Order: sequence, then C-alpha cells, then structure tokens
Amino acid sequence: MTIRQNMILGAALLTAVAATPAAAVEPVVVNHMVSGSAGDYTYTFTFENHVDSAQRLYFFGILDPTGTVTGIPAGYQAWPGYTVGGTFYNLAWLDPKNVGILPGQQLGGFSIHDTAATVQSSFQFFGYTYADGVPYTGDQNVAGTPALNPAFTGFTNVVSGGVPEPATWAMMIIGFGLVNGAMRARKRKPVRLSFRAL
Repeated sequence: MTIRQNMILGAALLTAVAATPAAAVEPVVVNHMVSGSAGDYTYTFTFENHVDSAQRLYFFGILDPTGTVTGIPAGYQAWPGYTVGGTFYNLAWLDPKNVGILPGQQLGGFSIHDTAATVQSSFQFFGYTYADGVPYTGDQNVAGTPALNPAFTGFTNVVSGGVPEPATWAMMIIGFGLVNGAMRARKRKPVRLSFRAL
C-alpha cells in the first residue's frame, strides 16, 4: 500500500470509530475496584451523578451481606442501611447536609471490607437525589414520577486498570499502519563499500 492509501484507510477507520454512537448513560453510575484475596477483599466505589442539571446525589448504598463500611469521604457518614423497592441495602453513605455529588460529577473513596470467599463482580446499589423542591420528571426513578426525592437502583461496574478504550486501540492501529507505510515508501539506498589498500 502507498502512503496515500494508508492515510485514506486510517481516515476511514477514524471516522468509523468517531461515528459510533455513545451508549446511553444511566442516571446514577457506580464503578468499583477490588483488591485483596479470599476472605479479605476491599472494594472501593465511585458514584457518578448523571441525573439532570438540578439533582444532587446525596444518599446511596450497596447490598453486600458479608461487608462492612471502611471508607467514608469527608462530608459523608455511614448509614446503618436502607430499604428501597423492597430490597434492604445493608451498607450506605449519607451526606447529612444534602450537598451531595453535583450533576456531571463523581466522587470516590467509598470503601467496604468483605469477608466472602470469592470476589464479587457486581453489587446491587441504590442512590437518592435531591433538588431543592424541583421535581424530577425523568424515567428510571423507582420512587415514581414526578418526585422531589427520586431513587435509582442498578448494578455496579467493575473497573480494571490498563485496558485501553476501543478508540485508543483504533488510533494505535492507524498509527502503526502509517509508520509501516512510511517505512515501505522510503527509497532504499544501495550500500556502497569502498576498500583502501594498505
């Protein structure tokens, strides 16, 4: 392939990756990382607020019968558990000032210690938001719509470090292709050897 062909192919691949529609984001997203070993796991959670421009995520929890709260970020306190939609979430955190996680932001450092023999890949969670008297009229609210204090439930996502996004892979492949094309296109100069008599 010529450099021009490689560049056209690269541009086409980049356009295809950029044109891929983004997945819909849940109102509340919870990611977690795990460390430790059997009977001694630590899970650290990051809560993200994607509800809307007014709702602050201030009260949330995890369902883990063999876990205990160990990490509490500044401004939050551990809560003894809470029932949402008939499910009792035994581990919870509350911002008593209702400042919470602002829309479009995230907060980590919510940790639990788990004595289970096997690692959990996902946890059931709940999250409550509040907006100073502004009712939430969107969907996925288990408290009913409209609500002044909407509740959201779901499952956490495990996060592992070091795995590039698909767009990053595409850019690396395109880059390698362009370097390969440039190397092939370079004219090879014959090697001249000269000898001197001694």
